[in-house]
Amino acid sequence: MNASTQHDPAECHVCGRHAIGIGFAGRKPEDTRWLCAECALIVEDIKKVKRMDAFELRAREGGVEAAADVIAAYGTELSEYTDEQAAMLAGAIWKGCAARLRELIREGEAPF
Repeated sequence: MNASTQHDPAECHVCGRHAIGIGFAGRKPEDTRWLCAECALIVEDIKKVKRMDAFELRAREGGVEAAADVIAAYGTELSEYTDEQAAMLAGAIWKGCAARLRELIREGEAPF
């Protein structure tokens, strides 16, 4: 059974977080692009994006900015991080990238 018939998609088409069963249809049911709750709020803007690659590259800036607070708190030597601290850093980077990606899409800013 594929995600379109299960209504339990695994990941968001835009940011990779857990999708909630909202999306937009592809040519075939299995081509449906599912979205997470945050990305679903900007679905009309997402539909306008032709190539996500360039947006994703620019979105990395958000990940770098989000990592700064964690690195400031725990230091720059990643090998000394506990598993929890490393997970916090990874989470901050992921959420920062996703937030910046949605921001770029919402603004309709050309990413190049």
